[in-house]
Amino acid sequence: MAGPGGLADVPTGGGVWAPTIRYRDGRFYVIVTIAMSPKGCVVYTAEDPAGPWSEGTVMDGVSGIDPDLAWDEDGTAYITFSGLTLSGKEFRHNGIQQVKGDLQAGAAVEPARSLWSGTGLKFPEAPHLYRRGDWWYLMIAEGGTERGHAVSVARATSPEGPFKGHPANPLLSARSTSRPIQNTGHADLVDLPDGSSALVLLGMRPLGLTQAFSPLGRETFVTPIDWVDGWPVPQPVVLGEPGPAFEEVFDFGDPAALDHPGWLAVRQAPADVARLASGHLTLIGTGATLAHARPVFLGRRQLEAEQEAEGEPDFALPVAAVFSGS
Repeated sequence: MAGPGGLADVPTGGGVWAPTIRYRDGRFYVIVTIAMSPKGCVVYTAEDPAGPWSEGTVMDGVSGIDPDLAWDEDGTAYITFSGLTLSGKEFRHNGIQQVKGDLQAGAAVEPARSLWSGTGLKFPEAPHLYRRGDWWYLMIAEGGTERGHAVSVARATSPEGPFKGHPANPLLSARSTSRPIQNTGHADLVDLPDGSSALVLLGMRPLGLTQAFSPLGRETFVTPIDWVDGWPVPQPVVLGEPGPAFEEVFDFGDPAALDHPGWLAVRQAPADVARLASGHLTLIGTGATLAHARPVFLGRRQLEAEQEAEGEPDFALPVAAVFSGS
């Protein structure tokens, strides 16, 4: 996606936060916060989820993070979001909020109102609004994204509330357990092809005696949902059987090798920091370190807890690092 991202000078930790994708009347919508940038909330559209996507429409009047998009029966668009203010030195959280939005004009059409913000745990965020039968369900994350991360849900007969929470909230959390998947939260409800329901959510696989560190960072998991008395009741997130070992070999003699989506650079494209020539991948030093906004860095994400990598570096300091091999 191109368009009004405004990412070039966003501080570390900012940028694209928690996109939501929705489908309506033959069109896909992605609504997302560009955190710590002047753009804020942006809506992108496409007829095919593979693209091409629109340049994006900035939504004025949506001041927060983790926006969600839903429509009522007459087509009114509701944007529900976490009212976290991040501007300059200001840090304020106003709970879960909602506005009606004009997606073509790129603006809220009313002042934001407060909805239900969970059980009182910190950082109510990641709201998602759904219509199912006679009920509107509001699912949120609360407890922070660390060990206290949790999923809570409320329901109402109107998308604007008033919402009443499930008496057993939070319905899903790994806190105070020894489960191999911790920090579970930030869930989205999906319907599966067989007619059942599931949650797609974030979690971590920490290692060590105190489960304090995860080399893989935050990952995406899925867990089944049971419907009991009109409420979604998720099953605990469990770790499935490990998949088969796999191997990737990169041929740096291929001019398109850097186009592989697995390559990562910082605030620039991989081709901006590296070049391919004579079967070698070359990084050109500029004097920038990892403390700079745009370091000369090229990497790949670790995909498994146990992973090996090898190559043949050829250092011509201080101007270049050249790699060949796999």
